[in-house]
Amino acid sequence: MSTEAYIIKQVRRAILEALNMTYPSGMFLDSLFRVILGVDPTYDKILFVKDVTYLVEKKYIEFAASPISQQIFSKRIARLTPNGKEIADQTMTDKALEI
Repeated sequence: MSTEAYIIKQVRRAILEALNMTYPSGMFLDSLFRVILGVDPTYDKILFVKDVTYLVEKKYIEFAASPISQQIFSKRIARLTPNGKEIADQTMTDKALEI
């Protein structure tokens, strides 16, 4: 596995783990981004959007209804889905996220 692939998997797992700490509630994406910066200070917002989109497409996270404009990505609230909870708890595996 390349270093780049390893870092991508590490960050995606960190996103799931951070959301697992607030489960069943969610977290504003701007707050989640700051948590991930603690894991990798060089992490870029463009990569964050890509990683969150990937996890939404895999149905591991979803966006909660929020009174704040849904047009502003950073103000959206992300939370784990039941499948995302199982991945975060490591009771279910996904080879694409295994390190």
